[in-house]
Amino acid sequence: MLRVALLTLESPLSTPAVAALLAAAPAGVRFVLIARSTPAAAPLAQLARHWRRSGPRLLPWLLANYALPPLRGGLGPLAARHGIPLRPLPADPTALLAEVAAELVVTLHCDRILPPELLAGLPRGGLNLHPSWLPRGRGPTPVLHALAEPPAADAPGPRFGVTLHRLAAAIDAGPILLQAAHAPPPGASASAITRALHLAGVPLLVAALAAEAAGTPLPEHPMPAGPYQSFPSRHTLAALARHGHSLVTAADLGAALLPRP
Repeated sequence: MLRVALLTLESPLSTPAVAALLAAAPAGVRFVLIARSTPAAAPLAQLARHWRRSGPRLLPWLLANYALPPLRGGLGPLAARHGIPLRPLPADPTALLAEVAAELVVTLHCDRILPPELLAGLPRGGLNLHPSWLPRGRGPTPVLHALAEPPAADAPGPRFGVTLHRLAAAIDAGPILLQAAHAPPPGASASAITRALHLAGVPLLVAALAAEAAGTPLPEHPMPAGPYQSFPSRHTLAALARHGHSLVTAADLGAALLPRP
């Protein structure tokens, strides 16, 4: 059995995709750990940083997708149903991954960059699912940037998509395994699009994990160069609002408070 550690955040943006991945785990794959980051450890400091950089427009996104505890569901009950340990994600997870004898790491909406020596020590390395068509949208909030920018004819790849790639020491830079385009419905919020992109990436992960378990990893394609986009600036969020796009809707708040993994 291929022993896989899944590193993720507690967030309605990704918990539905985590649930779908666990339910569709291919034969020969055993998840040995779900490790989640704990943003609530320093909420005031994080809020202050985002306020200085992005302004108040980002607050609904942060509150709905990271700060509101789920009233039902979430990663805890999900991990318990599958009999998988759920642990906090330390700054350096080397010891944690060694404890569970993980052979391969999957990051899905994870806010940690794994050190190169950790990746080199994993028998199967790592995979990352990113909600953009890389190299377009490198960084933590690709959907926000995509919505704020008008479509460009010379942009690499579709405006919205999902990429499965190998983990590397640099952010969103490892070789590409699979990609899928996604066409969100008109008027969809940034939160809804991000949830849908993570879900659209689950079949890519299932295919890659099945190939890894069979000992026939998928072919790798070099990652083209592309700019890195950090959290959006006040200017970017103002442009998003001018284009009539919302970060969060009432339906997104419902997904945050009452997740159904």
